[in-house]
Amino acid sequence: MAAFHALPNGGVPGGTVEVKLDAQKIMRNLVLENQLIYGTVNAGPPAFKHAIDDLTKFESQWPKQVRALITGRFPPENIGDVLSGKDAIKSVIKFGEATRG
Repeated sequence: MAAFHALPNGGVPGGTVEVKLDAQKIMRNLVLENQLIYGTVNAGPPAFKHAIDDLTKFESQWPKQVRALITGRFPPENIGDVLSGKDAIKSVIKFGEATRG
């Protein structure tokens, strides 16, 4: 049984709660039952700026590989497809055409 400290309210600071999990059972089920762990991550504006800068550099060196990172592009009305992970490794919601300046 493994224990870790989790932040309540989805990671919002304000105190910790110890959570005990059977890590062996979780890992066994993930592998043998073909299960997955699904979630989302939010980041602030500086993290997005750094990611855009890095991807711009990477794209100049490895354009095909960077373009292949996103395997699904969906309009907002197809959010259900994005959340279900249909045939995609990394999906994005496309709100409009991006312009480069």
